[in-house]
Amino acid sequence: MEGALNRSSGIFHNCDKAEACLKIMLSANWMPNPEDTYNNIAKTISEVLGADEVYLDMLDPEGEYFSRISRLKVPGKTFVEERKLWNVGLGRSRIILNSKVPEIQDYANPRVDEVLPYDENRYGICLPVISDGVAIGLCSVSYFERRVWSEEDIEDFAFIGKIIGTCIQKFRTSQKATELALLEERKRLATEIHDNVVQLIHALSLNAASALASYEEHDFESMAADLERLELNSKNTVKVFRDEMLSLRLPIGDERVAGFVDAIRSVLENFESNWKIRTRLIVKAENHPLTVSRATMLQLDRILNESLSNVLRHSGASEVEVNIVETNSSLTVKICDDGHGFDVDNVEPNHWGLKIMQERAASIKGTFEICSNRGGTVITVAVPRHF
Repeated sequence: MEGALNRSSGIFHNCDKAEACLKIMLSANWMPNPEDTYNNIAKTISEVLGADEVYLDMLDPEGEYFSRISRLKVPGKTFVEERKLWNVGLGRSRIILNSKVPEIQDYANPRVDEVLPYDENRYGICLPVISDGVAIGLCSVSYFERRVWSEEDIEDFAFIGKIIGTCIQKFRTSQKATELALLEERKRLATEIHDNVVQLIHALSLNAASALASYEEHDFESMAADLERLELNSKNTVKVFRDEMLSLRLPIGDERVAGFVDAIRSVLENFESNWKIRTRLIVKAENHPLTVSRATMLQLDRILNESLSNVLRHSGASEVEVNIVETNSSLTVKICDDGHGFDVDNVEPNHWGLKIMQERAASIKGTFEICSNRGGTVITVAVPRHF
């Protein structure tokens, strides 16, 4: 291929082959609007080949239909009627796709069976767009001045078709990666909303309901305590909202931090204070202080909060115990309650909590297990120590 790049050719305009190929590749840089990228590719092809018109027509995944992704034409000139989607058929297009060889389009002297929608003389060539040895579309290049191409020129056009295919495939891969990243971000935001916003609002609702019940029973002492908890949880809600907004703006680094055990202890103390359900924390760690990555700290904290929310809403438990066991190879967090349990194989589809906890554990390369029976529920998350 190096020999092909270094060979001079008559098809290039104000550049050699190596420069032309580089320009086409650079033209496929990602843009927010895919149409802009495709138009930029067509514009660059026109510049390096000195062409008057360029059409890019890509195949669908089944190879049966073309879709026009870009058209560059000279202003004021007559051009072929615009098409957006059409069948490949069995004619010239199919032959070019199968042979993977460029074909000269003699518009100035068409075959008798062809009727052209314009009177102007044109000299064009149709290049198969090749990626990894597979034809993914066609690139039609037209000139309004007479052109005569040699076999060497045809070879160079074929080579350019491969460069076009490579850069389009590169752009498509980049576009898919961007789309996947956006989907992951949407998923993450949905998870954050479920884990924090929903839980916080639910907690406030329980506080208000408890205060209302105390009022209806004329138990004003209990009502005052309920309202105090409501005020405290409202302040905590505002704080968590601010923290969440900050966490969405700042990337989570891989650096290791201390404070994981203190954070878990604080969550349990707050839970016990608010809901009068006893909590106990047991820590067995080989390293002091126990440090984890910020991502691990965040995900385990969220898993614990989701577990406690489920304990409060569904289990009827009177006690929650959290065991943290750390070795040089793993970190295990076990959350146990003494509630009435549930059937883990028969969870309603609209209850996302367990699925989200599984996804959180997987995001830090951890495992997630849950066992439940009439004696209570045990959730175990084990994370490799390097996370």
